[in-house]
Formats: sequence, structure tokens, C-alpha cells
Amino acid sequence: MAGSIFPEELDCFVESLRPFQVVDIGSDGWLQQNQTVVKLAQQAYFEANGKHEEIIKERILVEGKLTILVHEIHCVSVWKSKILIKLLEEPELSASFMIYSVFYYELNNLALLELILYHKASFEMLGDCLLDLIDYCALAIGQLIGLVNERRSCEKSENLDTETTKEELQRMREDIGFKIGLKCLSIFSYLTQNLQTLPLSASTRITKVHDLPCLAVEMLHLKPWLRNNKGTEKFVNDRWIPHCGDEIFKLAPSEAQTWICLYNLLLSSETMQHYEFSEYRKREISKCIALLNEQVLDQLPILVHLKQYLCSMQMQNVSDSKRGTGLFLEEIPELKTNLINNAKQYGISRIVQNHKTIFVTLTQEQIFEKAKRLNDIYNTEVLEEFDNSFVPPTNFDEMCQKCKAIATKKCSKCLKVRYCSRECQVSDWPQHKEQCHQIK
Repeated sequence: MAGSIFPEELDCFVESLRPFQVVDIGSDGWLQQNQTVVKLAQQAYFEANGKHEEIIKERILVEGKLTILVHEIHCVSVWKSKILIKLLEEPELSASFMIYSVFYYELNNLALLELILYHKASFEMLGDCLLDLIDYCALAIGQLIGLVNERRSCEKSENLDTETTKEELQRMREDIGFKIGLKCLSIFSYLTQNLQTLPLSASTRITKVHDLPCLAVEMLHLKPWLRNNKGTEKFVNDRWIPHCGDEIFKLAPSEAQTWICLYNLLLSSETMQHYEFSEYRKREISKCIALLNEQVLDQLPILVHLKQYLCSMQMQNVSDSKRGTGLFLEEIPELKTNLINNAKQYGISRIVQNHKTIFVTLTQEQIFEKAKRLNDIYNTEVLEEFDNSFVPPTNFDEMCQKCKAIATKKCSKCLKVRYCSRECQVSDWPQHKEQCHQIK
């Protein structure tokens, strides 16, 4: 089996996983675990996509290491909010690759979590960390919504040649944050499929604290997985892929997962009995009816029940009266709080000074040494070889939507879809009409 871990290394790699504190980020032990997580994530990716036995998932669950992955994504989250913000104020900041390694460490831990949590039994192994995971995912999706709104309201010209180091870091942080948000959406989709087996505190957390139904509705209207960049592109398998013709109507994986998430939430007695269905929420959620068109229902027929539910909900008189949670004592996630308290106990300013020598004030010799080590960690030749089996189509924006010949004309309404002649445009209008409206 192709992969990045030899069988005899597997147990050693999984057993070596351990939780770090904020002060430990960038240390030799942390860098070693960074490399371990990269290899485990790559191997798990191979196993899942190649339909092999998922050994990585089994070993992580058996060794009880799943909670460590949740701990590590929170650790990086705290580091970014408490330490990175102060490091970026340093005028000496010139080398950025060490900070990149922290961003990618968070992303790789989350990618490994996403692969493992696809399986129902995995959520039972999270224990008390389940609420911490819910908080992390909700925050990441909220940040994704803000990021996409900001980008679309103020288009940035990406002139990479004139970027400062801080601008480069901000761009990289936003790109990683975009991927993290979509992965968290995927995890919520898996979570909502297993609500009946999860503690009551999980249902109340996602409805009363984070209002996941309204978050999902906002994502469906915002469509972060869709963009116009010299044609229509969708975010599939961590990359932007051009789409044309009927492919534009095909649901992106993240879009399908958002619909499934909303379906599971609204048609679940476990969540709805604790959801305060106010007039505002009724109005916002009802807006999804317009999005449930024929193309969506053909691909996800189960959403017919969701559309029926939403239509009947519009006819009901919803009161703003609050519903009780049924809980006298409510569980509170403690992981992030403990990480912050430990960092404060050690001393935030002291951690900043220590991390300046790791991330900011590096000598040329240190830069070379750390760059060589990180190059070994992020050696992606195996993944590149795997990805080469899939070659995304190109030049869709130059093809006639009807006959696929070279196009010289554009639709005068949406200004996106191309045609080679007036005849092709007229004959394609019945199919293009709905698409034209959506693009415009």
C-alpha cells in the first residue's frame, strides 16, 4: 500500500502523540510531533481515498489519542490570539516560514480529525472534549463568514512581489482559515448525523450557544465554496476547480454537507425541543426555501422533506417564548480556558520573549537549519504523485456552453457563460435561464 509511514513505524508514531502547552510551540519536541501529524494525516488520506483498511483511525482510537488532536487545535488557536498578535508587532520580523509551520500544524491536526470523525464511533471517544470541539468549529465557521464577506466587499489585488512579510502572513493565515472553516463545517455535518447518540449538552451547545441552524443558513446564502475567477470555480478537495455547463449546478461537497447539517438539525427532535424558534430565526431560516431548487433536490432528494418542513413552518405562528433546556447543571468546556490559564501562569510576556527567538530574531544559520527541518516535515512528493492522477479541466471560460467549440461571445445578462454563435445561445437558453439568474 502506498503511503508515507512504514507499518513498523505506525505504533510508535501514534503512541508518541502528546498534548503541548502554548509555551512549547516551536520547540524541538513540538516540531517532531508536527512531522508525525503530517505523516499520519497523509497516511489516513491514502487509506480513506484508496478504500483501504483505515489503520490510522483504528490505532488513534485504540490508543485514546483523539482528544489530543482536539487539544492541539485549541493550543494553536490560543497561540494565535495571545502570542502571534504580539509577535507581528516586532519590526525585526523577516522570516515567516516558522510561523507558517504553526498554521499548517493546526490544519493537519484538523484534517486528521475530519477523517476520523467520519466514523460514528469516533464521537463517543471524544468524551469531555466534544464541547470544546463544538466551540472550536463554531468559531472557525463564524470567522470564515467574516472573512468571505470582507473579501467580497473589498477585493484585494494580490501583487505578491510587493507584499511585506506581515501582509504575506496575513494572507496565509486567511487562506488556512478558509480551509479550516470548511473542514469544521464537514465535522458539524458528521456530528449532526449522530445527535441521538451524543450527550444532551452537545445539542444544547450547538443550538442555544452557537445557533448552528442560522450559521448553516448564512453559509448557504454566502456560498464560500463558489467564486468567479475568469469563470465559475468551486472549492473541491482543497483546491479551486473550474466548472462549466451543467457542472455549475453540481453541488460542491461543502455545500452538500451544509444542506445535510441543516436537515439533521431542523428535523431532529433532540435539537428542536431546545431551540428557541423566534420570529427572527423563522424568517432567516425560511429564506432557504428559494435555494431548494430542482437542481439541488435532484442531487439530494432527502431535502424534499426539509422543503416541506420549511414551507409548513412559514404557515405557523411562532412565539418568542423561551424553552427550557431541561438541565439544571450545564457542562462547560474547559480545554481552551485551561490552556489560557496555563499560559498566563507561565507569563504571556515571557512566552512572547521566548518565541521571538524561535519565530522572529533568527540568524542566517538558524534560518537555514530550521528551513531544512521544515522541508523534511512538509515533503509532499507522495501526495503530489497521488494528486497527479486527477487533472482538473481547464479553459472552460473559452468554450461554448452548448457545443464546446471555441467561444467568441458572452451571454449579455450574466456576462460569464460563452457561446460560439447566436444559434447555440438561443438553443441553450431554456437550460441556461436558471443558471443565468443565479450567476447574476
